[in-house]
Amino acid sequence: MKSNTSPLLLKIIFILAIAVLFFIGAITYKHLDLLNKNAQLVEKTYKISLEVQKLLSILKDAEVGQRGFIITHDEKFLEPYLGSRERLNNAYLNLKTQLKNDTIKLKKIQSLHGLIYRRLNRLEYNIYLASTGEKNIDLDVGKETMDSIRTKIDSIVSSEEQNLHFRQIQYKNINSNSPFIIYLTLLLTLGLLSFAYYRMSISFTELTETYEKLKISNEINSFGEEVGRFGNWQWTSQNNKLYFSNNLYRLLGVNPLSIEPSLDNFYSFVHPDDLDRVKQNTTSMTETGILPTIRYRLINSQGENLNVKAQGKSIHDKDGNTTIIGTIIDITDEVKMIQKQEKQNEELETKNNELIIVNESIALGEIIGKYGNWHWNTQNDSWYFSKNLFHILGEPTDSFLPTLENFYKYVHPEDLYFVKHNFEEMKYNQILHSMTYRIIQANSGNIINVKSVGRPITNTTDEKLVAGVTVDITDDFNRTLEIEEQNRILEANNKELQAFNYVASHDLQEPLRKIQTFISRLEDNELDNLSDSGKQYLSRIQSASKRMRILIDDLLQFSRTTRAEKVFEKTDLNDLLENSKLELAQLIEDKNAVITNDKFPSLKVIPFQIQQLFTNLINNSIKYAKANVNPEIVISVSKVSSDKEPFLQDIAKQKFCKITFTDNGIGFDQEYAQKIFELFSRLHSKDDYSGTGIGLAICKKIVENHKGFIFAKSEKGKGTTFTIYLPE
Repeated sequence: MKSNTSPLLLKIIFILAIAVLFFIGAITYKHLDLLNKNAQLVEKTYKISLEVQKLLSILKDAEVGQRGFIITHDEKFLEPYLGSRERLNNAYLNLKTQLKNDTIKLKKIQSLHGLIYRRLNRLEYNIYLASTGEKNIDLDVGKETMDSIRTKIDSIVSSEEQNLHFRQIQYKNINSNSPFIIYLTLLLTLGLLSFAYYRMSISFTELTETYEKLKISNEINSFGEEVGRFGNWQWTSQNNKLYFSNNLYRLLGVNPLSIEPSLDNFYSFVHPDDLDRVKQNTTSMTETGILPTIRYRLINSQGENLNVKAQGKSIHDKDGNTTIIGTIIDITDEVKMIQKQEKQNEELETKNNELIIVNESIALGEIIGKYGNWHWNTQNDSWYFSKNLFHILGEPTDSFLPTLENFYKYVHPEDLYFVKHNFEEMKYNQILHSMTYRIIQANSGNIINVKSVGRPITNTTDEKLVAGVTVDITDDFNRTLEIEEQNRILEANNKELQAFNYVASHDLQEPLRKIQTFISRLEDNELDNLSDSGKQYLSRIQSASKRMRILIDDLLQFSRTTRAEKVFEKTDLNDLLENSKLELAQLIEDKNAVITNDKFPSLKVIPFQIQQLFTNLINNSIKYAKANVNPEIVISVSKVSSDKEPFLQDIAKQKFCKITFTDNGIGFDQEYAQKIFELFSRLHSKDDYSGTGIGLAICKKIVENHKGFIFAKSEKGKGTTFTIYLPE
């Protein structure tokens, strides 16, 4: 319900009601004043009558006391008499005070006072006579005085009663119309007040409803502030006062009203990097009355950084006062969301770029790898062929609808049944096992060999797919044919090599043994018959035959290393090293060689090959010892990882047993570190150092048989170190 009563009308009604109330108040006051005066007169009359009666009563008590004493001579009866004078004086003084403005009555009282004292004197005389023993006391003396006293008292009381009656008539005449006037005025006032109350009740109801709505609105606003993480503020220019809403305090991390709402206190929460900008905008706001949207950071009392957005505008009241109202919104989550979105966009863009690159790489990989990919959606029976799959079929990209029936058109007729059968099975078990068949290319008519394979996958929308590839293996197929032909030739060569080995081990050694036998007989029987030149020739023939035997033995050893069965056994390498030392014991003793070594582990190796490796390396170090210097060979062993070894940086991480042979021999230039492992490679002439150049080649072959590595490091004149890595 909406009231249309004007506030001015309510003011007029209230003024009239107040005026009427004042009028009623004046009449009532006058009436009450008359009542009060008459009451005072009544009271005065009553008091005068009372005091007069009191005089008579005191006097009578004195007389009674006198008579009792005269009769009984008991002084107890004198108690009323003894205090009578004082009480009569007090009563007289009270009457005199009451009648001080009434001279007539005052004279009557004074006359009465004289009579009373005359009577008291007589009573005193009688008491005296009684106390002396006089028995003939005339008690009737003074009766006339008492009668006069009663007459005067009755006269005074009667006069007061007449005055009281007169005042009552006067009061009745004055106030006969007052109740009606007061009642009428009260009715009018009551009507005005009732109407005003009615209008005020309506206004109060509206005000209550408005207050409740405002209260609800404030609660909604407060709840909205908490949910929306914002706070309100207002600044009044008239008194330069700031107001913060409760949630603005909470944004600052403090309890509501716990700090004074002032700019300085607010500035203490602003991030130092944003403080100058905020102050500039605040100064501009006080001048223009507008705070444009500004974003900055706050540091709340808990030390948390908040990103906020502030905005304000000015409003003006009817008195011309300006108030700037505004809000501060916590946009930290929004900023984080934007930053997260930007990061996600960057990541998405990066992934899109990567996806483009991947797609291009896949497309390029398909071209280079000569394959095409395809997938079949088993739920809607749709197919997809990549670009290169069309090219493998000899067709332009997307030149036909990718379906199995269309694909079958390019399959070689002799392979069609086989291909259809495999694809039909794929529909049931969702897997296409590796299948090789032929394709007739549309653009050239060439027949190519391809291989297809597929497996089930689930995409991001939970659709069931079978993804697969079809690879052009024509080159591999032809290469396989070539390899098969090369293998056939290699087998023939191996047979020839085996025949050569047989010849080298039997047929070549037999003539060599005969030559050495005849040389031995010549030395024994005919040496003295030969000339000096003949003896020299014989010596050279003998030396050449010995080198021939050593060469044949080394070749056989190398052949054995190459062709021997690679049976690996768990072996204690310490035993193999000791066997090598025993094998070279005579040479070690002749050269006074000193060999020191660490304890070896047990490894899975080919025992006789590792022993041959140790023998060749020790023999090599003794052979190339310095002149007049005893050979010293140090053999060390350790367990290493390939990623920690400079020689093995290109090898995948793997554990190795590292063995090093270090000597103090003549050494060599490091540039020959690889050449020394080549077959028949020699760094010195056969006249300086014996040997065939096969020993280190055998070492390398043995290490390779164990999937290991061997390296040489040397400096001329400073010895050599051979490093061997055997897998654990």
